[in-house]
Amino acid sequence: MIKNQRELDNRNLERCLEQAFRLECLIAIGLRLFSPVSLTFRFVFLLSAICALSGCMELLAGEKDFLDAKTHLDEIQGRKPNDKDFFRIIGEFGGKLTVDEEDRLFVHMVRTQKPLMSDRDILALYQAKRSSLNTGQVCYEETVIFSPEQVTHVLYMFAFSETGDMYLEQTGKQLDRDPERSIITIADDAYTRVAFAKDGSINASITPLTEHHRYFYQPSMPLILANLFDEDRFLLPRTLGRDIIQLLSIQGRAFVLEDMEYVNGKNCIVLFSMLERFYLVPEYDYAMTRFESYRSVFLEEDKNKGILERRRIGREYIYESDLTDFVDCGNGIWVPTTVKNVRYDNGTRTSEIRINVKDVQLNEPLPKSFFADVIPENAMVADGIRGLVYRQSDSPSQEVAKSNRTWFLQYLSLTLGCILILLVVVVKYIKYLKRKQTA
Repeated sequence: MIKNQRELDNRNLERCLEQAFRLECLIAIGLRLFSPVSLTFRFVFLLSAICALSGCMELLAGEKDFLDAKTHLDEIQGRKPNDKDFFRIIGEFGGKLTVDEEDRLFVHMVRTQKPLMSDRDILALYQAKRSSLNTGQVCYEETVIFSPEQVTHVLYMFAFSETGDMYLEQTGKQLDRDPERSIITIADDAYTRVAFAKDGSINASITPLTEHHRYFYQPSMPLILANLFDEDRFLLPRTLGRDIIQLLSIQGRAFVLEDMEYVNGKNCIVLFSMLERFYLVPEYDYAMTRFESYRSVFLEEDKNKGILERRRIGREYIYESDLTDFVDCGNGIWVPTTVKNVRYDNGTRTSEIRINVKDVQLNEPLPKSFFADVIPENAMVADGIRGLVYRQSDSPSQEVAKSNRTWFLQYLSLTLGCILILLVVVVKYIKYLKRKQTA
């Protein structure tokens, strides 16, 4: 996609130069045909003229398709054309437009818009919302529906502090391998996970925090889906919903439509890109009430000796997220208490996630112990930071004694192993000396 007007002007200039070059070649070849040269040279010049003429005709035919598409876009009555009209016209032309022509048509559609709020204003607003969100707790229930026979219910409690600590408690199972209950914390650059099995056993692990931990858990947190929370803040798993700040950080990637649309019972302004749509409610300080995601559909044609040429013929609807029943949490932050996410594949619904927020508290102080003291007594702990495996106890002296005993046993086994290897080497050397003396 074209990122700025300068790039569009450069492409148009290249196109004009290409047309002028081909016309100049055609004129020069025509003059050579009537000059006193041999018949062989005239034949070569004639073939060159035919090739140049076909190239010019192809350029003119392509320009005609673009002008026809532009006319169709301008003929929409009663409102300004939008991105849906753009892709409908792309589909009607069945892949006749090149990528450059699509970009020119898209920019033309964007230039017709005169929105009341610009994309820069939306970027500044959402940056201010995130900077005002310091601490909080959110309790919510997530229902995942893969089919009428396959439905899971999971209760989450998520908490975070302004110093970078995070707490996530999950009750219920999404997958068969999941425990009945688990707790995950991020504190002091350590990733701690406690799993409560159905048989009553408790296992915990402590490891240094890395980027890989992002894929260890998959909560569909309402604050992320509402674009109020940075996924990278606590290495949260990235959702399909596009981060609105990351999208708007590159100017020319997203635009605002002039006409408002009625969605989820509210009049919304529409922020859109080639493959995303965000519906923002002015009544709720431009909180997002709906997100739509698409993927491009291409037509591949064999143009020349097995070389495939891809032409876009439309886009396919793959995901939607509806956020409703907002509560005002202050500082311009409106949190949705009801969320529904639906995925599609080839027009068929494949899965659905419903989220019901039970309680939300933002910008209230949380104790440090809330994120650190999560391993219960008698839990088996694998400490990857200190290299220990022990059973958690309320008595620090007992835990230290167990840790020292573990280290002593490790050093003792290492020492005995070295002594045994040394004895084997000495015996082998003595036998070698005896054989040498007898020989």
